[in-house]
Amino acid sequence: MIEWFLEDYEQADMVTGHNLLRFDLPVLNADMIRLGLGVLPEKLVQDTMKLKKTKGLKKGQGNLAIMLGVRAKKRDMDWADWDAAYEWDAVIAGDWLVDWSKVVERCVTDVKQHKQLRKRLLEEGLLQPPVLWKP
Repeated sequence: MIEWFLEDYEQADMVTGHNLLRFDLPVLNADMIRLGLGVLPEKLVQDTMKLKKTKGLKKGQGNLAIMLGVRAKKRDMDWADWDAAYEWDAVIAGDWLVDWSKVVERCVTDVKQHKQLRKRLLEEGLLQPPVLWKP
């Protein structure tokens, strides 16, 4: 999956996401190193968690979406849902068929909400400009 992702990542002028700078990109970079794929290339990034001068504002994607009237809802997944989706020992042993439908739905709804949220943040002038992410 990472190699497929990298094909698109390397073609993109910029990537966006929520909490990309502190979570997604460092985790992805660590997985690439662990798998012997080198490091994630530098990329221009706009993180929707990086707002202009705010204090005391809950900046989770869902909270910001509600505050700004974004209609798209993200599917909730609790720890048990994620744990079940990543039960690799059982998959490898062939004892259990992993149901990825919740994960796929979560990803799709997360991206839809993110796109609408980013648009609203840009309209309101609340989003900080893109920055160069380096591993």
